[in-house]
Amino acid sequence: MSEPIPAAKRERTTPGEMLHGYRVRKWLGDGAFSVVYLVEDPKTHVQYALKHVISEGDKEDRYLDQLRMEWEVGRRLKHRNIRDIVDMRGDQGFKIGGVGLLKKPGKDLGLVMEMIDAPSLEDLLQKGELRFSVPEWIAIFRDVASALVHIHDKGYAHADMKPNNILWDRNHTKVIDLGQAWKIGSTKPRMSGTAGYVAPEQPLIEPITAQTDVFNFAATMYRLLRGKFAPQTVQKRYSRDFQLPEELIGDTAPLHRFNPQIPERLSDLILNCLELEPSKRKYMTYVLKQLDSMQPVSVK
Repeated sequence: MSEPIPAAKRERTTPGEMLHGYRVRKWLGDGAFSVVYLVEDPKTHVQYALKHVISEGDKEDRYLDQLRMEWEVGRRLKHRNIRDIVDMRGDQGFKIGGVGLLKKPGKDLGLVMEMIDAPSLEDLLQKGELRFSVPEWIAIFRDVASALVHIHDKGYAHADMKPNNILWDRNHTKVIDLGQAWKIGSTKPRMSGTAGYVAPEQPLIEPITAQTDVFNFAATMYRLLRGKFAPQTVQKRYSRDFQLPEELIGDTAPLHRFNPQIPERLSDLILNCLELEPSKRKYMTYVLKQLDSMQPVSVK
């Protein structure tokens, strides 16, 4: 069987054409095996983002499963810091917003999402535009923690928290991409996560829990504040996919020693959340409470 063809190498839908009942306005970007478009509902003229995934073989079906997971989790969530999931197109017999069995799973799916015209924190990091004060960082981290608490309350872990999955502008902090989300307490059938943010249980294929998100989130905060990856995210026992060049990895010293403007409480919180043993990590509700207490009134 031939290798899957990444979405970036496939022919894109032309602006003006219809895709799953929506009119394509422009291409927004590519994921590994997805293409995201700005689309418009021809009846209401409301604009959305549509993530389009096509499977042309068994190896690519897992990307359809990820899109279905994003729909299954996202439709249960309603939070100001989580991107709204609006609609799912392409699965015949799939009851939108209800319960039902898939009579004929589709091979060409479209996930319709809230359109947010904002860069990711990863985009800003790569462009050297992360010029935030520590109070601004704390406010952003607080928004993300609040979103993760809401996801956990619904029984799921995001399981892929990283700067690329946080959109930000002056009006929004939005957590996106629930394709790796997983039922808390269950085990994924394969390795998952992203190098530099992954918790040990992910490359070792152990149960995903809310503490997985705590680790991922702490690794995200470390990277954004330090500019390098937390050393706890890289272990020799992980596969090559989760290794990083040594020069990209920070040290184990508390972050407030690197930058005296970082509160020691925040530095210690991040370190405590990077425990390799899940049971030793703080809960996300505790993380949120601590971040709340660090916010000056002016940045709430």
